[in-house]
Formats: sequence, C-alpha cells, structure tokens
Amino acid sequence: MTMNNFMEKYLGEVDRRLRRLPVAERVDIVNELKSEIAELAAEGLSPSEIEARLGNAKELAAGYLGDAIAKSPRFSWRKLGLVAAFYSYAGLGGIIILPVTSICAAAFLLCGAVCPIIGAVNLVCELAGIDLPWVMFQIGGWTAGPALGFVLATVTGAVLIALGIACWKATVAFIKSVSGAKKKLEG
Repeated sequence: MTMNNFMEKYLGEVDRRLRRLPVAERVDIVNELKSEIAELAAEGLSPSEIEARLGNAKELAAGYLGDAIAKSPRFSWRKLGLVAAFYSYAGLGGIIILPVTSICAAAFLLCGAVCPIIGAVNLVCELAGIDLPWVMFQIGGWTAGPALGFVLATVTGAVLIALGIACWKATVAFIKSVSGAKKKLEG
C-alpha cells in the first residue's frame, strides 16, 4: 500500500467515525493527523509502522470522541449523542456501563427538573380552588398536603438532579478511562 493510499484510507476512517463532532473540529483533527503521518513518513516509517504508532483508526477516533465528551463535565444533549457514538467503540465494559450511567443521568436530570414544577402546579391549583386529585405527593398510604407536597417535591427534585449529575460524572470518568488511544498520540 502506498503512503498516499494509507493516509487517505486511515484519515477517511477517522473522519467517518468522528461525524458526530462539529465539522470544524473534525477538520482540525484530520489535519493534525495528516501532519503527524507526514512527519512519521518523513522519518522513514512504513504505513504499517505508522499505524502501529498511532493505533488503529477506530481506537484513535474513540480517543478523540472521549476527549470531546470529557472536555467539560456538564451535561448536554449533544454530548449524550457523542456518548452514543463513543459507545460503539467502548468495548464490553461500555456495553453495560455507558448506557446505564448516561440514561440514568438524563432520566434523573429530567425528573429532577419536572418534580418541583408539578409540586408548584399542585400548590397553585389548591390555592386557586381547582381540584387535581391525580397530582399529589404520596408515599405509601400517606399523602402530603399541597404546601408540604411542594417542599417535598422540591427536595426530591434536588436529590434527583444531584443523582443525575453524579451519573453524568461517572459516564465522563468511564469515557476518560477508555479513551487512551489519543493519549498515545500526544505522548
């Protein structure tokens, strides 16, 4: 295989696997890799030696995706999409850990945001004299009144949000631990 064919195939594979990243970021990564491959070729390394040095394209792309996810520990729906792309590269451990932690993070954050809103709706309806019998804070057979229900819903929402943040941090920590291929390039 000629160097140009290797470079085209390798860079095409990395670019294809990074399609969830913004175009500008993908172009920067591909250009960085192109320069690295050119430098290694100038040192006299063959295409197989270059691939051994950089790692296969799939592992390297996983490293870049992991780096993009781990840049900021904040949750976003775009990052959840990146986790889905990274999932296919994460191996057997990722088959269980990534879906559980990322889905739990999204579910806890969403429920944590909605819980106090529903408590507030129940309280406002009670104050306005509107009966919403299906909206209540209930534990077993005990039902809280609207005012106490709002307080409990707010506390429950805060706990759920904290759990969501913890699950997202666990997702990011796992991704950082798996995405070592990019570190090999930087080292």
